[in-house]
This record gives sequence, C-alpha cells and structure tokens, in this order.
Amino acid sequence: MSNCNGDCAKTWPPITVTKGTKLFFPGIKRENIGFVKRQDGQTQVTIGGRPVYLFSEDGKAGDVLGQNVGNKWFVIDHEGGRAVAPAEAPTTQPAPTTPGAGPATSVTFFAGKNFDDFSGDNFAIGVKPEAKCADLRGAFRSLSPSGAVKIWSEPGCKGRSAVVSEDVRDAAELGFANGVRSYVLP
Repeated sequence: MSNCNGDCAKTWPPITVTKGTKLFFPGIKRENIGFVKRQDGQTQVTIGGRPVYLFSEDGKAGDVLGQNVGNKWFVIDHEGGRAVAPAEAPTTQPAPTTPGAGPATSVTFFAGKNFDDFSGDNFAIGVKPEAKCADLRGAFRSLSPSGAVKIWSEPGCKGRSAVVSEDVRDAAELGFANGVRSYVLP
C-alpha cells in the first residue's frame, strides 16, 4: 500500500505504470517485482513489497539525496530491503579506516558510485566478509561496510588496496578507477 499521496507525492514521485507496460529490472528477480493501486487510481511499482519512489531533489542518475530523510525514506536493494544503513546518511567523502574500528560483519557493494545499484551490469550485493580473499563478480564503485574491510582493485586480492570502515561513495576517489574487485577482513 502506498501512503505517500498529495504533497508527499510531489516530493517523492511514485514509479507508476500503465496497463500493458513491460518492465525489465536486470538483477531483480521477477517474484520481487509487484504493483499496488494508489489512491489516485494509478498503479505503482513495488520491489519486495515496498512501493518505489524517486526523490524530487535528486538531479541526476546516482543521486541519493533522499537517503534517510526523516529516518523514513531509504534506498532499497534488489529484494526491497534497505540498501544503506538506516542509522545515518552516507558520508560525503570516502573515509579511510577509523582508528579502532572492528572488523566488518557485513558489507554491501554497489555497481555505481553514490550507492547506485542500477548502473552497469552489476547490482548491489550484501556479503559477510571472511578472513580469506573473496572475489566479486564484477567491479563495484561504492560500498557500505559495518566495520573495517580491506578492498582491492583486482581479483585475487591483488593490485591497489585500502582498508575502509565507513561508507565509500566513489571508489575512484580512493584510487580504484575501475572499482573494487575483491575484499577480505583486515
């Protein structure tokens, strides 16, 4: 059910479709795509049962300025869950390791910078880091770890590396021009 109507829908325009529209969301399972009828009679797209909206202040693809507005609005992943930690909005600049940060218990990698998981051929993936090198299927431009994680520019934990413990909006700013390709707990 959509609870955003009237003035709310001006700030958060719903993604709507008309009868006969064919939707293709690469990386999203067909069973996670659904629809709800809005108060105004339009049909709104849902992912994982959550109605999908845009944010009126996002100016270009990849913008996530609506992330965590009012602790109510969040970027969603391919199953309809929160793609970015809800406690706070992402930092503006990628941050190196925070002194004393413990190892990550989870990390979400995004295909595009600024936590955009609809860019390219890859989509947001959430993983539980391990103490051994793990390759990613593709290259990811941004990430949101729950603690410290070591990332590499090449598969096999080779190439350029960095230890991060906070959100990274654009891996290129850390010298990962082609994205993150592998990771491990530090």
